[in-house]
Amino acid sequence: MRCLHFAGSVMASVWLGLALLVSGAFPSGASAAALRVSPVLLDLIAPTSATGLRIWNDSNQSVDIQVRVFRWVQKDGQQSYQPTTDVVASPPISTLQAGSQNIIRIVRVSRQPVVNEESYRLVVDELPSPSLQEGGNVTVVLRHSIPLFFSQAVLDQPDVEWNVQTQSDGSMRLDAVNRGPRRLKISNLSLSGQGNEEVRYAGLLGYVLGNSKMSWVLNGAHAFAGPYDLTADSEAGQFSAVDLD
Repeated sequence: MRCLHFAGSVMASVWLGLALLVSGAFPSGASAAALRVSPVLLDLIAPTSATGLRIWNDSNQSVDIQVRVFRWVQKDGQQSYQPTTDVVASPPISTLQAGSQNIIRIVRVSRQPVVNEESYRLVVDELPSPSLQEGGNVTVVLRHSIPLFFSQAVLDQPDVEWNVQTQSDGSMRLDAVNRGPRRLKISNLSLSGQGNEEVRYAGLLGYVLGNSKMSWVLNGAHAFAGPYDLTADSEAGQFSAVDLD
């Protein structure tokens, strides 16, 4: 099926999630900051070129943070983060005192006009404190990875073609080719086939960016026969695609 069918209410918010990277075990005495960020999705419409990200330090100690911006690219079913100078974060490195908050300014500094939709990732890292690595302490590093988009005021909707492939190990791979200029967020996915067989994924599966291809291996799902029917949620509501190969 070459088109998407939308129904239902608009999603109120997007939560990309928090990556928790732990080095070693977690003994007593280990210490880490509790960082919160808001919003968890930044979506700017031209001519708006600047916004702010608020960061809270909920711990009882100061913490150094680093904020970086990467261009978000999807090609041949894989995604990567690439260095960019088109968008900057200020300040890129700062110290948050215990119980305090700060606003990081995000600015698109490129002089080129926005074409369709530009996709970035805003990565907020807690920088490990050298003092916490002494005396057998373990440093727990927090990372937030936040979607950041700049787009034109008038933009066509996603135009996604779906395909289901059986891998050599018996798992299933879902391919999404988006020929439209706007991203599609995919969550709460359900894929059904013949014989009432079905696989479900609660929560966020991922995004397929505008004019891009993305693939997901449906881990834990054993191949079953198609044709397939797909339903999922997006930022614009529920959508479906039927009779997939």
